[in-house]
Amino acid sequence: MMIALFWAMALLLFAVATRVGRHFGLIPIVSQLLLATFGLPLLMYFWIEPGWQLSGAALISPVWLKNLYSLSFALLLGHILSDVIDLRLDRQSLKIALPSFCLPFACGLATAVWLLPAQPWLSSLAVGLVFAITAGP
Repeated sequence: MMIALFWAMALLLFAVATRVGRHFGLIPIVSQLLLATFGLPLLMYFWIEPGWQLSGAALISPVWLKNLYSLSFALLLGHILSDVIDLRLDRQSLKIALPSFCLPFACGLATAVWLLPAQPWLSSLAVGLVFAITAGP
């Protein structure tokens, strides 16, 4: 129950961060990345771990959460790919788009293979895609 409450609170925090960021002229991904970089680690260190007695490992261990994450990631990729399909490709846009995608993808793939523990190739591919998607904006 506490794990579900934490994730509901995290979603609410991201919604608030997006709203506040828009007020200051930030695009949503910037305010969300700021929250993920600074806000959530501080929240975990000062409140969740000591007060709720929940570790980061416990928060990401439920099977239902892994399934929900996989579904959300698939929906996000589908949404991004549908936007890409609607675009008209020309030579100039490919000169910008291919390096913008391929370089972060290669870095993510290299990170997954080199720094993370041994995992299936599909997981390494997913890490590469996460790098490429978050580097896009």
